[in-house]
Order: sequence, then structure tokens, then C-alpha cells
Amino acid sequence: MKINKNIFFWLFTVGFLLFSKAQEVRVDAVLDTSKLRIGEQAKVDIYLEYDSKLKGLNIFWPQIGDTLTEKIEVVNVSPIDTTFPNKTNSTKIFQHQQIIVSVYDSGFYSIPPFKFVINNDTAHPIATRPLFLEVHTVPTD
Repeated sequence: MKINKNIFFWLFTVGFLLFSKAQEVRVDAVLDTSKLRIGEQAKVDIYLEYDSKLKGLNIFWPQIGDTLTEKIEVVNVSPIDTTFPNKTNSTKIFQHQQIIVSVYDSGFYSIPPFKFVINNDTAHPIATRPLFLEVHTVPTD
């Protein structure tokens, strides 16, 4: 029985450490709408959250070009807005960036995950979930 308790203890400890490590930096991406007409604009909000106790954390945000995919064009990219801890939000640092996109062809489109590189670890980036757009034609008279 002593061996089983030791194995359980080590598995629990390793699992907890892996889970807590993954929870240190959280990222998310949200679309303001998933359905639009050709030429309309959608806002993609990217959020990043981490504990201010993490010293020496080096976060590289994804580089946004003129397009996200072949058909999804970037209209505007806001600067990264950072909110530092104060008395009301405990020890969390929040960062936010907004991207305005547009599509000029009807269909279903996937916005790939935005990947963040933490402390130059390019082998294990943290990624948002993919987002999906449904683009419809403009009705004619």
C-alpha cells in the first residue's frame, strides 16, 4: 500500500504543477458577431491575462499583417492596452487588443488561433481558440 500512496502522491503533484503552469497565462479571442454581410466589419477582441507576481515574463503578441487569411482582410489594429493591478483587480495584469476585419466574398471562414510566445518558448506557444465567420451576400432589389 505504501508504494501506491507514493505513486498517487507523485502523480497528483506532477498533475497539479502542470495544471498550475498552464493557468499562469490565459488568452482568449472573441468576435463581436459571427454573421455579417459582404464588406461589413467585425471586431476581434484579443485578451491576455496573467499574474503580476510572474517576474521576468516576456510575452510576444502575434504580429498582425494586412490579412488574417487569404480572404479575411485587416482594416485596423489597435495598440495593446494594459491594465495593471490595483485595489479592485487583485494581482492580475490584463491586456487587450482589438482587430477590425472585413470579408469581401460570401462563405464560411475560419480565423486561425492567435499564438503567443512566452519567454521565447516557440515550441510551446499559447493559442486562442479559432473563430468562425459566416459572410452573406447583400440582397438586391
